[in-house]
Amino acid sequence: MFANHLIEDGSLRSDDSGFDFAVRLNWYRALPLSSIGLSVRVDGEDVGSGSITFAVDGDRYRLDELPQRHDRMWFIADSADVRVERPGGLAPGPHELSVTIASRIPYIPIRPPNVLIQEDTCTKTVVV
Repeated sequence: MFANHLIEDGSLRSDDSGFDFAVRLNWYRALPLSSIGLSVRVDGEDVGSGSITFAVDGDRYRLDELPQRHDRMWFIADSADVRVERPGGLAPGPHELSVTIASRIPYIPIRPPNVLIQEDTCTKTVVV
């Protein structure tokens, strides 16, 4: 249901230090950033998590900072910006971009202490 809409069409931008694009939440209610897991592939190559940052409401976080961000919410009406640091950015033209978002749903327990994880992957051909 959510997978086709994770990557916002027309949002890919590239510069000399990397690229960024907008993503949407894969759940129907707001979630704390501590619930969000994210991975990125570009042109079939995994992007290291240390190269990725995630921003909502103008505040940017490294992926390893998200588990501590119980105080910040990602609202369903808001896009998040994913930034990938990559020297040279992306070359002009088409690229295959794939994003997986794994959202832990804290209020739906399944065999405590576990919770439901909603995981969706979106793969699109995007153009710089």
